[in-house]
Amino acid sequence: MILPMDGNDTAGWKAGTPTPFASTRFDESGDVFSRDGRWIAYNSNETGRSEVYVQSFPGPGGKWQISGSGGNWPTWSHAKDELFYLNDQNRLMVASYAADGHAFRFEKPHLLSDARVGPGGIGRWFTLHPDGERFVATVAPQGRSAPSRPGAGTSGKNYVFLFNFFDELRRIAPLK
Repeated sequence: MILPMDGNDTAGWKAGTPTPFASTRFDESGDVFSRDGRWIAYNSNETGRSEVYVQSFPGPGGKWQISGSGGNWPTWSHAKDELFYLNDQNRLMVASYAADGHAFRFEKPHLLSDARVGPGGIGRWFTLHPDGERFVATVAPQGRSAPSRPGAGTSGKNYVFLFNFFDELRRIAPLK
């Protein structure tokens, strides 16, 4: 659905009349706008399984199937002309693209990581940092026991997860 909005931050916003963006018999979800707002990436099961598509917004224009062997949870890079998604095995894929007028061209998607993202099921299990270079992802176990220390078994990279950031900040840098 598309919900037009009228107004501004000072006077306030008023919602217009919602209209369907895509009205098909298929399940379509996971839609996200490109950084310039001219394209929408989404999932659709019109081929019999979930695939990732890109369509111009608000139109006119075509529709392009990006994934070829299953795809979910498209995510646009905010820094580069790249579109990421999870394939049917929950592995992170990337496709570079170029947009010119109403034309959308993309390179064949390729595997970004062998790691399986997420425990499966419903939900977005990864997000991309605004620099377009780093991800945060829930990574599924690889059939072996968990590492005995942080960073073990992750190609020498250490990951630190900090919860309750402001509590930790107050602890290490108390106000005087």
